[in-house]
Amino acid sequence: MHKLTWIEKLKQAAASIHAERIDELAVLDTEGVILEIGTGSGHLLTKFTSAGCRVVGLDLSLALLRKSRPAPCAVADAQHLPFAGDSFSAVVCCHSLEHMPNLPSVLAEVARVLKFSGHLIVVYPYEPICGITLIGNLSTWPEFWKVHRHKFTPRRLRQVVTLHGLTHLASRMYLGYNPMYISCFIKR
Repeated sequence: MHKLTWIEKLKQAAASIHAERIDELAVLDTEGVILEIGTGSGHLLTKFTSAGCRVVGLDLSLALLRKSRPAPCAVADAQHLPFAGDSFSAVVCCHSLEHMPNLPSVLAEVARVLKFSGHLIVVYPYEPICGITLIGNLSTWPEFWKVHRHKFTPRRLRQVVTLHGLTHLASRMYLGYNPMYISCFIKR
């Protein structure tokens, strides 16, 4: 049996915290399908499938997706989602949207694949300075400073997302392994 590293244990614990906060903020439709953009190794997908949700994961990295496949996954760029319009009851971006180089294209695609009344849920770090969180990603020191292309606050994220026809419902701050935000939007 594979012994989990401390990084893997931290990621699993973080996925549990994120799933709890997502559940508090948005009612996920277990009859619909959820798209997680930036799935990575699938820690959050595992939490969703355990809760009875149908989920599809999407990531650019085939190597990460191969580590854990608790649900169907696709290797694709979020700027060109390989799904029909109005396919998903929710789209979740957990610590992924801040990495996207072409944010307007990604958000246009999210709006396209979301069903009417579908939710976009975004989890993102509290960063006093772009790329610098309270603790940072110790496993990639000092490279973690370079990976975030966007610094979001709830206000800034609301300004960007609402340009794509989504309505802001709520934003909250919570403490995971770092202070972070969660924001929820709806397609009306």
